[in-house]
Amino acid sequence: MSKIVQLKDQEGDSLYPKVLEEYSSTEKVVGRWVNNKPLYRKIISGNMSQGTTAHGISNIESVAKLYGVMHNPNSGKYFSLPSTRPSYPEYAVGVFMDATYLNLERGSNVQANYMTFKIIIEYTKTTD
Repeated sequence: MSKIVQLKDQEGDSLYPKVLEEYSSTEKVVGRWVNNKPLYRKIISGNMSQGTTAHGISNIESVAKLYGVMHNPNSGKYFSLPSTRPSYPEYAVGVFMDATYLNLERGSNVQANYMTFKIIIEYTKTTD
């Protein structure tokens, strides 16, 4: 017979799976960062042809993770983001952001018109 072990924080509240596995297009607190500030997560979705998308996050202090996936519906293939291809830089896709925008920098051969993306951002805020 297997046992289920629940992880709890200092106050005795369960940490998993409720918090650690929550992904949403709205801002959610998903844990604590190394400085004990709340760690937030938000998913930004869009079309690769946009290139720049407003992320709608205010008061970002630091970004802990910035990663995602792009999808080519014509081939059915998924690609991790950022996507680096040292032998074929024309197929690379870089991901970066600032206080207002999420940016996807595409190599010259990336067919962006029909490809979609989902970017996951984990961050802390200056207001906490």
